[in-house]
Amino acid sequence: MSTESSFSKDLNEISLFSDAKWDNACKIILSYKPILARIMSECIPEYQGCDPQEIIDHYIEEGTGSLELIHGKSQENVSVKNGKVILDLVYYARLPGSEEKIGLVINIECQSEYNPGYPLLKRAGYYVSKEVVAQKGRVFEGNHYGDLVKTYSIWICLNPPKYRQNIVKKYNMTEDGDEGYQEPKENYDFITIIMINLGKESTGIARMLWVLLLEIDLDKKKQILEQEYGIKMTKEMEGDAAYMSGISTYFIDQGVKQTQGECAYRLMKAYNYTFEEAMLFFQVPEEEWEECHAIVKSLQNDKTHSMQ
Repeated sequence: MSTESSFSKDLNEISLFSDAKWDNACKIILSYKPILARIMSECIPEYQGCDPQEIIDHYIEEGTGSLELIHGKSQENVSVKNGKVILDLVYYARLPGSEEKIGLVINIECQSEYNPGYPLLKRAGYYVSKEVVAQKGRVFEGNHYGDLVKTYSIWICLNPPKYRQNIVKKYNMTEDGDEGYQEPKENYDFITIIMINLGKESTGIARMLWVLLLEIDLDKKKQILEQEYGIKMTKEMEGDAAYMSGISTYFIDQGVKQTQGECAYRLMKAYNYTFEEAMLFFQVPEEEWEECHAIVKSLQNDKTHSMQ
């Protein structure tokens, strides 16, 4: 299977019925270098002015190829459909003008629930702190804390409150206090949290991510990604993108969540899956199959009657 086809397959699997699979599918899509390069060029100051292809070729891990998945430091997956997962989307990046293999640590998170019962920003602070601690033994050894590199934690918020939509916020460490001396910035500016709040009327990087993750009009998705962001989709990829429409279960912008039976019906109708194959695909517990089957039969009957 070509890398391009793999990319589109993963793109289409972005909308699975469980929160865990939704989160995992988002991480897979965001693991593609063209997507990461766009995020880096628009959100991380160290890459401002860099062409996304330059970032792909020189600054994101090793290797080349415009549709390569990054390897990441704790990645386990290749495909949602095969049942594997990305535990964390954390990867190393080179800095422009530097020969060091690791210049930054970048963590990407995709969050569907904006108010999970605690301040999301505090969770982001916890995550980025973990990644700083994890550098010992990976980025530096012993007490060589001077070799610590800056860590970015970038949070893509899919469904923020309306007053926060289409807003990108950055949080970092700054120096404050009486005059007398000034600490070199690199000694304290080693943590940054970026919150990208999506919305249907988004612009810039928030628009690209909204289209990538939430737009369900396939022609519109293809047109915007290709024409505005240079992310090419082949005819094969375009055909694969219909898969997303066939199995989509989350329409966050519309606030609708499909039932498992409805998901199964859509998949069976669009791609000739059997009922059992649809249940296995969505990992529906066997004790719920009977209820789902009743929903599928009802939808099939409704469709048959509407055509008579």
